[in-house]
Amino acid sequence: MPVPGRVIPRVSDESMRNDHTTGRNHMKNVLPRAHTTSTSADGRGGPGGYESMVHGSTPSVKSLSSGPASVHSLIHALPSARLRKYRQGNTDDPERALELYVWNEEVSSAFHRILGPFEVTLRNSIDRCLTNAYGPSWFADPNVGLDRGARSRVDKVLHNLRKKRNPLEPLEVIEALPLGFWARLLGRGGPMGTGQPKADYERTIWRPAIRNAFPHRGRLARSEVHDSVRPLHGLRNRIAHYEPICHLDLAREHQRILDVTGWMCPLMSEWISQRTQVPTLLKQRPSPV
Repeated sequence: MPVPGRVIPRVSDESMRNDHTTGRNHMKNVLPRAHTTSTSADGRGGPGGYESMVHGSTPSVKSLSSGPASVHSLIHALPSARLRKYRQGNTDDPERALELYVWNEEVSSAFHRILGPFEVTLRNSIDRCLTNAYGPSWFADPNVGLDRGARSRVDKVLHNLRKKRNPLEPLEVIEALPLGFWARLLGRGGPMGTGQPKADYERTIWRPAIRNAFPHRGRLARSEVHDSVRPLHGLRNRIAHYEPICHLDLAREHQRILDVTGWMCPLMSEWISQRTQVPTLLKQRPSPV
């Protein structure tokens, strides 16, 4: 979050497009990926679909013009098991649960809008460092030591992309890999295959390459970055699957987005902080009974 009393300069779209720290993709292409309504190379959806569905102002329960009858109908249109997730405390008031459901939709949309730039920055920063160490097709280099899960994800993306065109540019593959792939590259590494040792990402990925993706944080342990990125991956997946996020510490997750993005590109973090609607929505959360 911005430091109190500090005036943050407005960041124009043009200045973002010229910022080299964002890597291969410039800000004009910053869009969220995966879990959307359109179809992407890995079958999980193309960029921006979710935001186009839910972004914008959602009417509150009390603003329904037809009064209690409309609220009652809306409550019964939702599965009772789903609405039960939004019950607050010991109350059985379905209208209060519906208010929280509506608020959860609004704050989810606000988070999705800023998770997109975070994800693209993370992807580009890691890709740039691995490209410097192993070349632009690092995902196919056995020296990188990708574990079986990561290789399976890359193979799936390659298979789907080659249905449309061949040969492929490395950037096409990079852009089709989901956030979970990048988050797991920050882990220890999993099994390489049956009867083989586990991958050693600390040795093959972190030390020679992606520790340099976070130049604005000083000395960072791989585990520290992984422990910060993994919850954001979980948050993004919950939002993409229309699951409740109202039970999470959303102020902490919002700050985590700004912090991790700032480790890679402070200018991007400031740009996100100028656009975010999350703090305002957190103040508007429906009060429990």
